[in-house]
Amino acid sequence: MRLSTKLILGVTAMLALASGAMNVLIGQEVEQRFEEVIAAQQYALATKTASDLDRLIEDRQKIISMVGRDVARHVQAGKPPDTNDLDANSLLYAHFPLGVFLTDGQGHILSQTTDYALAAEPQFQEAVKVAIETGKGHQANPYLPPVTGPNAQPRLVLTYPIKNASGAVLRVLVGVVSTVSPDFTGNILNLKVGSTGYAYLFTRDRMMLVHRDEARIMKQDIGPGANSMIDRAIEGYEGPGVTVNSRGIPMLVAMKRMDSTGWIVGVTFPLAEAYAPIYSMRRVATTFALAATLVTIAMIGWLLHRSTKPLLDLTEHIRDSAGDSFGDLSHIPNTVTHARSAAGSLANAYNRLIDRIHREQAKQRYSQGLLEESETFLRTVTNTLAEGVLVRDVDQNITFVNSQACQLLGFSSEEIVGNESHALFHHHRPDGSVYPALDCEIDRAASSGEAHFLEDSFWRKDGSLLPVSINIAPLFYD
Repeated sequence: MRLSTKLILGVTAMLALASGAMNVLIGQEVEQRFEEVIAAQQYALATKTASDLDRLIEDRQKIISMVGRDVARHVQAGKPPDTNDLDANSLLYAHFPLGVFLTDGQGHILSQTTDYALAAEPQFQEAVKVAIETGKGHQANPYLPPVTGPNAQPRLVLTYPIKNASGAVLRVLVGVVSTVSPDFTGNILNLKVGSTGYAYLFTRDRMMLVHRDEARIMKQDIGPGANSMIDRAIEGYEGPGVTVNSRGIPMLVAMKRMDSTGWIVGVTFPLAEAYAPIYSMRRVATTFALAATLVTIAMIGWLLHRSTKPLLDLTEHIRDSAGDSFGDLSHIPNTVTHARSAAGSLANAYNRLIDRIHREQAKQRYSQGLLEESETFLRTVTNTLAEGVLVRDVDQNITFVNSQACQLLGFSSEEIVGNESHALFHHHRPDGSVYPALDCEIDRAASSGEAHFLEDSFWRKDGSLLPVSINIAPLFYD
């Protein structure tokens, strides 16, 4: 591969890596900010929806309380309330379209604004009973009536007890509203989040009050673990988060609890749509980066070709003049070295380098010969000794061993050289107990830098004990 090609590929690779890394870092930062903005907007929408629902419920509580106090004044003044006033009260009719009822202190209906048989429903009767027994206004849990037809809507019952001067409950004013009526929580159904996002309302016991899928209303069809954000919201979490819903679709969800009822508003947005701008931006950025890289490659290739041609000519001459080995390198002819250019300067530098290499190689061959003679002499001398000779480096690794030491220890020279002496044959005391390396007297004496004489024991390869007298002397190199 030509040098110019290598340079082009190298520079291009570095630019591509730098561009890719920058693209990833900037993309991640932008995506993070975008995701934070979307999450904040979604939570703000959930918060506003919950606040609007709180206001709707509080308004109905205030209305029924206001009418109830007016009825209470008639009762406390000894005047029976005019039951016809319920039918004539447009405020009650507008806010409680399913009906307003007035009962006596035993729960019997005295007046009602509708012909619906709501008073016979067990949940209705239970709400009235609680108001009579506690003497306090009561908001019953929403329920689905046991009837069919146009009036079979989920209901919410609000009560207001009317007391005499002594505090006894004489009447109960009851208002009933549909939880999916357009003027109540049904406005959640009209809430649009992008093209496919939506909102829903559920209780802390997982009862779905409002949902775009009518088949799920008043159902507890999302068990624990099916949707992590619903689980967190029931435990008290408020805010945005990413989850996979009970239908297996990745969603960006924001949860907000209502102050008046404790119900939870969920605003959900499919991730595929929520992050669609991010995915589009990522594709555009990748395309732009690729185009910029290709243009950069073309420009760099043209510039490098112009600037490296003289150098490439010199390189080819050097390659053609070189032998198979480093020592066979030849000098560049004077026709090249006398050129008044950067190539000529490089040629002269190359010749000087070749001269230096040849001199260093001659020195190395001479030194290698001396070293081999010295090692041969040392091994010949030590092998004639009756004593074993070991040489260790500063890390306690054995670098030399004579034949007598191998015979005494029962190891071959290959098994000894390169190993740490204490671990190989000095690992236990004569009594068989472990001899820690930190307590080794030989290591301590050797590291002192002075000559020592010790009486000790080594362990042969066959496991037998070898008592030894040891002369330790440091070796110093200039």
